[in-house]
Amino acid sequence: MDIGIALSGGIDSSAIALGTRHLNPDKEIHAFSFIADDQESSEEYWIDLVSKEANLISHKVKPSSNELIGDFEELIYYEDHPCGDFGIYPQHRVSKLAKKKGIKVLLSGEGGDEIFSGYTGFASAYIASLVCQCKFLE
Repeated sequence: MDIGIALSGGIDSSAIALGTRHLNPDKEIHAFSFIADDQESSEEYWIDLVSKEANLISHKVKPSSNELIGDFEELIYYEDHPCGDFGIYPQHRVSKLAKKKGIKVLLSGEGGDEIFSGYTGFASAYIASLVCQCKFLE
């Protein structure tokens, strides 16, 4: 079975891609990436760098605004609950592309930011939980 990775170009997914290559030096590894239209927010440079370094088979999706409108109903159907983050759309498109290429499971860096307090608000919530548990003095 081929290995698939959702590669955003960020630290978490890049580390997973490089670690996976290290553990599987001779295996085909596919990377699936969403490429933003806006050059300032696009991580395509990092995606290409990691893909080359880890010798990944890179697959990219760069949908147009018309595709977004066309995908909207399907996205709502699969999500099936309210979501305050539009990051679900890139994830949806990457998953759809992986399925089309025959990859059934994707490794990803999802959750790394939550574990390491990478988002605004998480650090204060973590400190508050330490205070509530009286662990702030340890």
